[in-house]
Amino acid sequence: MPPPDRNRQVYFVGAGLSSAGGLPNTPSLLDAVLALAKQNRSSVTEDQLLRAFRFFYPDAVHVGFRPGVVDFFSTLRTFLDVGAGFVETGFTDAPDLYRALKISIARALLESTRDLSDARLLKREYLRQIVQPGNIVVTSNWDPLIERSAQVIGVPVRLCGEPADSTLLLLKLHGSIDWCTAGNTKRNLTKADYAWLKEILFVDHPYTFALNNKLRDKEPELLLRTRCMES
Repeated sequence: MPPPDRNRQVYFVGAGLSSAGGLPNTPSLLDAVLALAKQNRSSVTEDQLLRAFRFFYPDAVHVGFRPGVVDFFSTLRTFLDVGAGFVETGFTDAPDLYRALKISIARALLESTRDLSDARLLKREYLRQIVQPGNIVVTSNWDPLIERSAQVIGVPVRLCGEPADSTLLLLKLHGSIDWCTAGNTKRNLTKADYAWLKEILFVDHPYTFALNNKLRDKEPELLLRTRCMES
């Protein structure tokens, strides 16, 4: 049988898109968290991170040492699963560090996205090309750069359903920093507090992503309500 007609533009994007858009890439996430910590604007302190580096990596005795972000998360997660119950390790705050580190990374990405000006996004021709109505975007990124860009241009975005000529269909393979599963939400918050895109699965209409001035001017602590705080 002949292949079906391809009548949609499909884009698969990753970290390079976010980096080119002005957001911190994966290798620089720990630096971004440390920068926030030095300003006392992070859920994790600089001392916590440096102690963790020294615990896991002999080379951390050298000033300026930074482990790979993926390796550090994998090592920390493995320690939580295997060794955190052994008090004699001397590293007892691993669970708190793991939770705080995730929240701080979410903060760094949210603040970076919030601070992107409309004019700056409009200058990115490749973003304008990607977020056109009728297109399908598959992304491995957690950040809301695609949603933010679509909002600036005025293109409705949806997260599920069939492609449509009037909307951008966005598929986030690894999830998003503004998503949270129902079992992990704080009980005094609503679904709207956890999602910039107020689209629930299997709705029959799309929503336009809107970062209004009131939300944009809020403190980072309130913006972090879009992140699952207890995951």
